[in-house]
Amino acid sequence: MDNVPSFHKSISAVVTLHNKSSTILPTLDKLKIDLTNLDYEIIIVENGSSDNSFELTKKWCLDNPDVDAHLITSEIGLGNAFKKGIDSSTKDFIWSVPADMQFGTSDLLSFIRNYSEDISLYIGSRLHDDSVVVRNWNRKYISLVFNFVKKILINSNVKDTMGTIIGDAKTMKKYYLLPKTTKFFYITELIAYYEKDDLKILEVPVETFTEIDLSSGNSSTVNLFLTPIEVFFNLISLSFRLRR
Repeated sequence: MDNVPSFHKSISAVVTLHNKSSTILPTLDKLKIDLTNLDYEIIIVENGSSDNSFELTKKWCLDNPDVDAHLITSEIGLGNAFKKGIDSSTKDFIWSVPADMQFGTSDLLSFIRNYSEDISLYIGSRLHDDSVVVRNWNRKYISLVFNFVKKILINSNVKDTMGTIIGDAKTMKKYYLLPKTTKFFYITELIAYYEKDDLKILEVPVETFTEIDLSSGNSSTVNLFLTPIEVFFNLISLSFRLRR
């Protein structure tokens, strides 16, 4: 993909990092190249890694002084890490970036193409009609079960509540502490609070970016048995919180 075109809003790319030593460096390299035309910062939030992700990232930041990159830490869990990244961000918009960059910068490009001041949150959606994605069968299975139960329990109209998100920082900083989840379910819960208050949400198309996965040997960490169970109980808990 070509460099992301210039845009009049600045971007905080929040990279949540946990045991991704094989992918974090190519992810940071790609961000540096693709975001050349933007006013941006990269906030990497290492959370409880048992590999050398922190050390590799620290060296990358030192070796790339021309990039506005900040390495911080949080307690383990995607939710904990993303909250810390939101709190540390200084730009106009906050963009959640997986440390294996599953969509490349296609979600950011779709955000720029579809930008409107009345939209509070953009979701890089694998279930958008125009998305071009390659997914393992186990992830497809998890998504089917999740979306079915999600509609019943919290009546969400968002198709993909586990995609990447891009939101204006002022609004996100009003909502980011509401979710109680500390792990991967955090994004779903944050979206649910936006929906509860009728804030405008737009799902935008993405393209699977497999180059980093293929070159690093990175693979899915989804547990086919435990993940659906955890999601189910998270949805039940969220349904009660949303009624308060």
